[in-house]
Order: sequence, then structure tokens, then C-alpha cells
Amino acid sequence: MESQAGTAYISNQMQATDNDLIEEVEAYVVDTLRRQLPAKIKYHNLVHTKKVVQKTRLMAEHSGVNQEEKTLLIIAAWFHDIGFIKTEEGHEEVSAEMAEDFLTGKLSKAQIESVKKIILATRIDEKPNSLLEEIIKDGDMAHLGGKDYFERSNALRQEWKNCDNRVYTDEEWFKINEDFMLNQQYRTVAGQEIFNAQKEKNLASLRKKMADSNEPQAFRK
Repeated sequence: MESQAGTAYISNQMQATDNDLIEEVEAYVVDTLRRQLPAKIKYHNLVHTKKVVQKTRLMAEHSGVNQEEKTLLIIAAWFHDIGFIKTEEGHEEVSAEMAEDFLTGKLSKAQIESVKKIILATRIDEKPNSLLEEIIKDGDMAHLGGKDYFERSNALRQEWKNCDNRVYTDEEWFKINEDFMLNQQYRTVAGQEIFNAQKEKNLASLRKKMADSNEPQAFRK
């Protein structure tokens, strides 16, 4: 029977190898986004990617996934929006293809397919089919429950204007955001525990902004 010390050694070696690959992925994605992401992309940029990686890692640690699953999740989080260097529409498919190209020879075919499925789960209307896909979906929407929500919302507003010439009044923008927040629910227990409280605060602040924007100018302080 393998000793506990031997099992721990193997586990530590596997984790070290996984960490090396994650660092390699991070270096590639960071360099690619810095060099190739169009300046008009104000939201789906390196700031967003790093936040999704951070929150995905946090939820993975709170969700009891194993080391291999955690590694695949973090890799998928790094790659999930890299496709914006080529296109806004269908960027998830491009991201999955770029991940496959980079990971070939570094992971098994089955592991690469898992990474691609996790990436594709970030499509806005995609229903997650596994815990890993639920985690990445929650990570991608973590900004709704973040203290920098309004900063990130403004970045998205600017990106839509830059890319699609979509221009909204404040009232229209606040309503779009309110509807989106009400329709979005965190799927994992970890996501609910980590983000829901701040999301409710953000929603309350958003509604105050909506009320203030609808108040006649003469009555505003």
C-alpha cells in the first residue's frame, strides 16, 4: 500500500506541474492581449480576464473540485475572452480554438476538450452542464457582485459604443443593467455566498441612480 507520504509527494509534484502550465498560459494570454487586443475593447480586456481568473480560482477552492479540474478551470478562465483579438461576435469559439492550438501537446485530448467546453459555457445564453461550467459562468459575471461594478459597467458601455455604435441615455443604460442583474443568478453555492450580498448593494445603488435620473432637475440637490 502506498504510504501517505508517497501520496502527498505525488500530489505535490502534480500540483507543481499544473502550476507551471498555468504560468505558461498566463504569460501567453497576457502578452497576446497586450499586443493584439484592439483599443476599442474597453471591457473584455486584460482587467476583466484577470478578475475572472481570480474569482474562478476562489470559487474552485470553495467548491471542492479536484486538482485537475481546478487546473482546467483556471486555464479556461485565462483563455475565455482571448478571441476578442479577432472578433466580438463568436469570440468564444475563437477563444476555444486558440486554447486548443496552444494546449496541444501539453494536455491530453480529453483535457483540451474539457477546457473548450468550459470556455464555450461563457456564451451568454449557454446553459452550463457541469459544476465546472457553472463556476466559469459565475466567474464571468462576478463583476455584478463586485465593489467596482459601476466602473466595469461604464467600461462595457464604452465598448458597446466603440464596437456597435450603441449609444444610450443614462436612463436607458440603468434600465438595461437593472434587467440584466435581475435575470442573472449565481448558480454555484460558492458564487452565491461570495457575490450575492454585494450584488444586492449594487442593485440598490443602481436603482437610486435610476430614481435620481428620473427626478426633475429642479428638485435635484
